[in-house]
Parts: sequence; C-alpha cells; structure tokens
Amino acid sequence: ALPFVAGAYALGYFVLGPYLTVRQLREEPVSKSDLGWYTRTVLESKVNAALLVGLAGFLAYNAASHFTADQVAEFSTLFSTTTIVNVSSLDLSFLSAMLYFPMVEDMKRRGWEDKTALAFFFTALPIMGPALYLLFRPSLEE
Repeated sequence: ALPFVAGAYALGYFVLGPYLTVRQLREEPVSKSDLGWYTRTVLESKVNAALLVGLAGFLAYNAASHFTADQVAEFSTLFSTTTIVNVSSLDLSFLSAMLYFPMVEDMKRRGWEDKTALAFFFTALPIMGPALYLLFRPSLEE
C-alpha cells in the first residue's frame, strides 16, 4: 500500500482510486502491538488526531471567512474553464466517497459495529469528517 499512498500525494485519486477499488476486505482483528512503531505511536495518537482536527478547522475557517458571492462565481468560472481546479475538486470528492468502505472496516475492527452508519457522516464532510473520526474512534486493543 505504501507506493499507492506515496503516489496519492502527487496524483491523488488517479493513484489511490485503483487501490481503494480493488483492495480486499480484511476482517481479521488487529491489535496495537501488531502495528509498527510509527503507526502505533504517531498515527494512532489522539494528539495527532487533535492536530488534524485543528488544521481542518483552520481550513474551514479560512474558507468560510472568504465565502462571498463573488468568490463562488469566480470558483464556478475556474471550475468550468480550468482543468486543475476541476480535477482537484473532483479528486477531493471522490477520495472522500471512497474512504467510506475502509472506514467501516476500521470501525468494525475497533468494536464500533453498531456505529457504522456514522461513516456516511464522517465521509460526507471532506477533510473535517475523517479528522473527527480519527479523534473519536476507540483505540485498538493491546
């Protein structure tokens, strides 16, 4: 999965989309001790999740503070005339939608079988939703 994740930074959905589409569901339980050092101490950390929520909040505040009718009209024009704006916007939308199934899989591993309906809400709000999920999800068992 590492080449797909690394490529996603440069090419987004064009690299990560095929991986998310053809990946196999992994239902076997995972404990915290099965993870590597970086995943166990950094990616599973609630401090990391809180920092990501803070960054997502900053991005949301910045977007909301610049949200005017003129800006929406300008974005609409750019979206319809500039390929990079169109592709980037659709890339974010597709990646957010494709996150649904891996998130449900993760919820089941963490004992949230009864809360998998929340995955729709976490993925419906790009950037902030997945960051909030990382903050509120239960920790893996030791």
